[in-house]
Amino acid sequence: MKSRIAALITIIGTVAYAETHAAETVPESGEAIRVDGNREAVATWNENKGEWRSGASDIDTALPVGYPPPTPPGSIDIKTYPAVRRAEIADAGNSGFMPLFRHIQRNNIAMTSPVEMDYETSGTTTLRTSSMSFLYRTSDLHETGADPKDARITIRDADPITVVSMGGRGSYDRSRVQKDVAKLRTWLAENPTWEEAGEPRALLYNGPSLAPWNKWLEVQIPVRPRVEAAKAVSDPPKG
Repeated sequence: MKSRIAALITIIGTVAYAETHAAETVPESGEAIRVDGNREAVATWNENKGEWRSGASDIDTALPVGYPPPTPPGSIDIKTYPAVRRAEIADAGNSGFMPLFRHIQRNNIAMTSPVEMDYETSGTTTLRTSSMSFLYRTSDLHETGADPKDARITIRDADPITVVSMGGRGSYDRSRVQKDVAKLRTWLAENPTWEEAGEPRALLYNGPSLAPWNKWLEVQIPVRPRVEAAKAVSDPPKG
């Protein structure tokens, strides 16, 4: 009971953080700032079941250590992620899932959520899948470098990253991800204290056995404070 209460307090504190910080504040690693969408929604951790839940959506697989809570469907957060060790396969799209799954099986590594899909826009609004990655819960589970059993797979440490993230429920199709990327870019255009700082990605929390309409995902764009806009807010013209 005490641990469940502590987990809930942590989540409530993360939501409250958004109400007391400036719009351009970068959250600490593992924290989130609610900036738009459904501001009342929360993701809660049920320790007995070992799952995250928000409304009808749930995640029953552990996240990497230090990751912020998943963004509820219908909400938009600014989040900062810590460094994470990942096994990735480039240019494989959805066909990368089974090679990555066999990789963790061979190495007795437990499955985590999410599966990460990284995209390239190549100067257009059309997304192209650049890689799929499985994330290790902790970095001591496997050394970095090429998988000796499958040269397509590379194990590497991804750097910490700050993103604007839209939580969603439904299909994992690339066309759906592309629509959410467009919505996030509209949000960035309307919130000039932030600017895009990298290519989009999607965090896919549920496995292929779950019905598409029940799946939980986040679509994210790396961001950083736009220095000029932040300065204008803090130091308005005189006269």
